[in-house]
This record gives sequence, C-alpha cells and structure tokens, in this order.
Amino acid sequence: MTKATQEKKSEQIKARRERQTALRRNLEAIREFVTDNTAAGACLPTQPEQLYCCLDTIEDAQEALVASEATDAFKDIGSKYIWLYGVLQAMYLQQDALSHLKGLYGLDTRHSDKLKVVRMVRNAVVGHPTKQEHGVSDGPRYISVNRSSLRRDGFQVMTFSSQTGARNFEEVDVEELRGSQVDELLSGVTDVLNQIILRASEFGRKAMKEPLSRHFDNMGYVIGKACRYAHSPGEIEHSSIQLVRDAVDGVRNDLETLELLEGYWEDVTSLILTSLRMIEEGASSPEGRIAAFFLREKSKELQKEVDTLDQEFVRLSELRLEPE
Repeated sequence: MTKATQEKKSEQIKARRERQTALRRNLEAIREFVTDNTAAGACLPTQPEQLYCCLDTIEDAQEALVASEATDAFKDIGSKYIWLYGVLQAMYLQQDALSHLKGLYGLDTRHSDKLKVVRMVRNAVVGHPTKQEHGVSDGPRYISVNRSSLRRDGFQVMTFSSQTGARNFEEVDVEELRGSQVDELLSGVTDVLNQIILRASEFGRKAMKEPLSRHFDNMGYVIGKACRYAHSPGEIEHSSIQLVRDAVDGVRNDLETLELLEGYWEDVTSLILTSLRMIEEGASSPEGRIAAFFLREKSKELQKEVDTLDQEFVRLSELRLEPE
C-alpha cells in the first residue's frame, strides 16, 4: 500500500469514527426523548418494546464493530474469520434494526443502494456462500474467501458461476462498506430523531396553549383562607376549600389529558385533596391543623412545579430539527 493510499485510508477511518460519535449521540437523544422527557408519551410509537429492541440492536452491534478495531481482534487465521463474519453480520443486524425503527415512525423502510451493497456482500460471504441463488442472474454461485487476502480493510472473494463456468475474483473494501454503513445509519437515525422532535414540539405547543399555572392565579390568599378553616371554621373559609379543590382538579384534568397524571403529579395532587378533606372533617382538631400545614406546604410545592412544567412546555415547543 502506497503512502498516499495509507493517508487516504487514515482519513476515511477518522471521518467514520466522527460519524460514529454523532450516531451514538443521536441514539442517546432518542432514548432521552422516549424515557426521561415530559413529552415521552407523545414520542413513543404504538410498539414501544420494538423501539427499545431496535435501539439496543443498533447500539450493541455498534459495540461489536468498535471492538473489531482492537489490535488483538485480528491476530490469527481463526480470529480473522470471526472478525470477518462478525463485522458483516453486525452490519446486517443494524440495517434490519434501522428499517424497523424507521417503520415505527412511518418513514421509508427500504434499504438504500449503499446498504444493499453491504447486504449483498454479507449474503454472499456469511449468508449463503455454498449456494447463492437469489438476486443473481447466473446462479447458483459458489463463493469462497481467499484466506491469504484477509486484511482489516478488505479481502478477496472468488465466485464460480454454475451456468457459465466463469471464475471471478473481486476485491471487497471493508472500510468503504463500514463508512457507507455509518453514513446511512446516521442519516436514518437522524430522520427518526427529527420525527420524535416534531412530536415533542407539537406536544409542547398544544400544552402551552392553556398553561397549568392558570389554575393557581391569585390563589395564595384563597389557600390561606382554606388553611384557616382548620382553626376557625367559617363560611368564607369553607368556600375557599372548594376553590382550592377546583384548582387542583383543574390541574389533574389537564395532566390527565396530556397523559402526565402519574408518579409525582398523582401523589402530590392526591395529597392536597386528602388534606382538604381532612380539614373539612377535622375542623378545630389536631388532625385538621396538621392537614392545614400539609395543604400550605404542598400547595406551594405544586405551584412551583406547575410553573416549571409550563416552562418545559415552552422549551419543547421551540425545539429545532437536527441537521441531516
């Protein structure tokens, strides 16, 4: 290999590794959107378990491909064949996972021409080397890898046509295949990420039309009156309890519409409603006064968290698509 060729290969590897980093970043972004995000429910497809399986497969296969670059992964003839079969099969798995991932979000699931080349090599070398019939015009074909040609960046394949009797020798550039694979994976995963971003942004725009905090406008005085009912029951104080209950019910209804009424939100709103009931039932009692304390503290907490959630809705509405 000439110096110029070596330099070109080094640049190809460097560029591929940079795209691998971008691919990993976008996969992590998808996981964040569908698990640790306010809009997770809106971002998930109808088959979330398949989504997780697709992400796992792409990432796990990528780990195998990264490991194949280790210095001890190519030390003898046996490890060379494990390397060859493993690299091609890992890329094949990634392609199927990408196709299914895109299908979950209504995107085109067909393999690009670049990916078809990778699949063709995999099918010939790893899938059906002893009798290749599908997708060939002069089949069946019998395929062998030239053992002495095995290198990290490529190998030579001998193909025998049973129809013509011709023997063809072809060089396979593995680094070129890996580069094409990463290009197409990054493009496809970015398309999926952008579909998820669109869903999250739409969710944010929908939610921010009627901020949750509207239910607590000028409610500080009312909450104070509701708490006073535990010490000195009166008609005004009792009506204040109902106003607080209406506000909390309003928040719960909005959260339920947004499919967010679970976990923390279910717990804190339920605790406030329970405190209101205990104040009504235990006016002028120690229990009622304890309930009033919880009402005051948890109402402040809820208002603060509602404001934070409203801000998150605004942030989601302003999300921008990832560049292709």
